[in-house]
Amino acid sequence: MMSDQTRKALDVKRKHEDKWMNIEGVVAVGLGMVEEEIGIIVSVKKDDGDIRKKIPSAVDGVPVVIRHSGEISAL
Repeated sequence: MMSDQTRKALDVKRKHEDKWMNIEGVVAVGLGMVEEEIGIIVSVKKDDGDIRKKIPSAVDGVPVVIRHSGEISAL
């Protein structure tokens, strides 16, 4: 069973994922633990200020973090 916080985070992710994935350098958008609660994790090739200006630290009360992952590719 999905918690209310998880459901809310998933709704926010679905609403913004396409827009965020179109930002150069963003390689993935997912859900995960952010400061002891479910939030959105935006994975980037390179963590720079330009991406941070385009993605807020929270949306509708759901925390959003940017994490450097490097390039992601399928095996």
